[in-house]
Amino acid sequence: MPRSLTRTMACAVSFCALLLPMFSLADKPAVEAQRLTTLPVLDGEVLGDDAWRGLKPATGFTQTRPNEGAPSTQRTEVFVGFDDEALFIGIVCHDIQPDGIVIGDARRDSLLDDVDSFQVLIDAFHDKQNGFIFGTTPSSVEYDA
Repeated sequence: MPRSLTRTMACAVSFCALLLPMFSLADKPAVEAQRLTTLPVLDGEVLGDDAWRGLKPATGFTQTRPNEGAPSTQRTEVFVGFDDEALFIGIVCHDIQPDGIVIGDARRDSLLDDVDSFQVLIDAFHDKQNGFIFGTTPSSVEYDA
């Protein structure tokens, strides 16, 4: 292969490699936390709580199992709010077949891989490599890592 063509191809590949992170960030959904004027009551009742009224929920989530990246088969709404001391996340997971919800192990920090669950990963260091994971199930199992 001629030297100039090799150099041109190497430059093109390098340029494409530099653009990959931009493309991967472009399709990542983001949720903007909104300042709360009233603190939520931590009782599991999101829709009836005045703290969440007026906040726009995040929607359009994707699933991890069984079809990684496919649109979620059930509607999910996530409200994210904060005050001067804490971050609050209100989650409403709708299910058209509640009898089919998979509960699984009820112990704290049990793996949530094969059960119905909702998990939040917070990238507090903004390095896209480290984060805090918080999860829960319909039966209120708590998970964090």
